[in-house]
Amino acid sequence: MRAELALTVVADNTALRRGLMAEHGLAIWLEYAGTQFLLDSGQGLVLMPNLKTLGLEMQALAGVAVSHGHYDHTGGIVSLMQARTRPLPIYAHPDILATKFSCSDGICHEVGVDAATRRLLHSSQVDLLLTSAPRQLIPGLWLTGRIPRQYPVETRATPFFLDREARTADPLDDDQALFAEVEGGIVVILGCAHAGLINTLAYVQ
Repeated sequence: MRAELALTVVADNTALRRGLMAEHGLAIWLEYAGTQFLLDSGQGLVLMPNLKTLGLEMQALAGVAVSHGHYDHTGGIVSLMQARTRPLPIYAHPDILATKFSCSDGICHEVGVDAATRRLLHSSQVDLLLTSAPRQLIPGLWLTGRIPRQYPVETRATPFFLDREARTADPLDDDQALFAEVEGGIVVILGCAHAGLINTLAYVQ
């Protein structure tokens, strides 16, 4: 299926319109074939105010796709669910619930899903749909699932670990992208592309 795709950046580290706020994080509202989804939810500080400013109706959402389990992409899930009147599907890789740290110069900070979001994801307020395989959200709109690391040029050390002692590197297997079939080709929508841009595009192809 090929359909029109419209994207609206709700949270980002810049705000280019009066009345919007910025934060370190990402949330993208997308409409495809008349259906609305949210890719990520930022840290959660600006999601709800920006949705209101942009005139986007949260009750219309068909689901939230999570690109990976870092706090600046998952932190708005709690405020979104608190404002909704019914449960919402959350599409993600199982490793979004892993404990995650960023370590530099011997100092480690927890950067995974925060405690409040973790509790919510295990509650009846959400329909948590976890898979590492590709998933079609609606005809023509897909989540990649885990992205194979095919190209060594994009395989490098990162500051991300699964433990506070920085002993076990985080493979970031939960990193995934959205892609949509449109007239003229395919649009790929990235979170942080921790799996690598070349790897992601090759896998979508």
